[in-house]
Amino acid sequence: MRLDTFAFRRHLIEALEARETGACIEVDEMDVLRVRLRSSERVEIHLIERDVEVDEIRAIFQQNQRAEVPLHTLYLLWTDMTLPESGQVFEPDAWVLLLHYLFNERVYTYKVYGDQSYIYPVHLEAINARQRRVHYGEPIQISGLGCAFTRIFAGALAGDWRVADFGEAPLSARYQRTRRADSFAARHIHTDLLPYFELLQLAHDADHALLKKAYRQLARQFHPDVNNTPEATLTMQRVNEAYQKILAWLDEEARSA
Repeated sequence: MRLDTFAFRRHLIEALEARETGACIEVDEMDVLRVRLRSSERVEIHLIERDVEVDEIRAIFQQNQRAEVPLHTLYLLWTDMTLPESGQVFEPDAWVLLLHYLFNERVYTYKVYGDQSYIYPVHLEAINARQRRVHYGEPIQISGLGCAFTRIFAGALAGDWRVADFGEAPLSARYQRTRRADSFAARHIHTDLLPYFELLQLAHDADHALLKKAYRQLARQFHPDVNNTPEATLTMQRVNEAYQKILAWLDEEARSA
């Protein structure tokens, strides 16, 4: 492990265990940390300072997905080794692009300046079929670490995957063309929304039309006009809340497209 990664790892552990984050380090294998969050969800963090094979990423996600206690996976890349400076154009390797899809149109990188360490979200804007322009975001607060699901529709990791992220807002429309320009697309759903999808029996790739259809079907069963039991009233209230939460999320996704 390089000195920069060792210093960042020490900073990361301190920040994870700090009061505002409230996480617990359950496994420490130097470049791999397993963390239990305050929410009781578990995250496996990989510190990457070298090139990685796509098959290796796939194997780790599959292993964590199938674990007795499923793990959400987070990759943090050493900036100096893996990416050029902000604004530069380069041709990223397939594994970097794969992580870019998995983590909601960004990769997470770490940088060490003396005794200070930072995590940056990095977006790779599509210039053409091969080239990407690098855009570094503002430093991230580690206390924002949380869990989400990403659905990838084709390619090496087609399916639904447990990822960890830092809860950033969706990307602006300026950068969304990457999703349309490349060979497959992803959809990122934070775990806070999953109970609403389950209540409405919605697939993760549902759109506005499917949302409205699901809502109407449930309303026919639980609306007070057709079912005036207390249980139905409570269920309808939950259905209304789920509808509004998912609708707001879909509207935000559409504005970013």
